[in-house]
Amino acid sequence: MALLPLLLTIAAAGCWGLGNMVGKAAGRIDMLGFVVWSALIPPIPLLLASLLLDGPGAIPLALSHLTIKGIGSIAFMAYIATLFGFGAWAWLLSRYNTGQVAPFALFVPVAGIAGAALFLGEAITEVEIIGSVLVFGGLLINVFGPRLRRRKPA
Repeated sequence: MALLPLLLTIAAAGCWGLGNMVGKAAGRIDMLGFVVWSALIPPIPLLLASLLLDGPGAIPLALSHLTIKGIGSIAFMAYIATLFGFGAWAWLLSRYNTGQVAPFALFVPVAGIAGAALFLGEAITEVEIIGSVLVFGGLLINVFGPRLRRRKPA
């Protein structure tokens, strides 16, 4: 694995964790407004990173080759993933114990794989299916395991 993508992935996870901590500390506020206002920050470092890593010609080139799938992907990321997804996530964290909410973050890659297959026509590999089943099974055990143990006759 290349070092830069690994470091960027670790940094993204750290930033996501910090965002969760800020959302949890904010308490019971208007989470949609919180997400909208906080979404004004990321474009600045992302634009700078694009200019630094890809060069100034990459943005006009990408915009000139934008397709309907590209527009749909941007709309999905802006409205569904960010406004709804992170807004709902922050709302759940502000109202429930973190231990009850956090395990569901493991379902994000499974949903991403399924979405890519459904909407973008990507093929799902056997390894992805096995991994998804393991993640889903782990979530079921995590969520329902304690309840099932309490019901089990002695």
